Amino acid sequence: MAGEPGKIAVVALGGNAITREFEEGNITQQFANTRRSLVGVADLIEQGYRLAVT
Repeated sequence: MAGEPGKIAVVALGGNAITREFEEGNITQQFANTRRSLVGVADLIEQGYRLAVT
């Protein structure tokens, strides 16, 4: 529940998380890479982490 102490994580999405090596870095690639990155974010939420996403 909100306000309960627990695990906290800060997740920064940008740079290498949304543009991979050897990619152009166009918006389509960035959206696809962001979706892939958010799988890990969802895992943290399922594990009970409270997140600050930047």
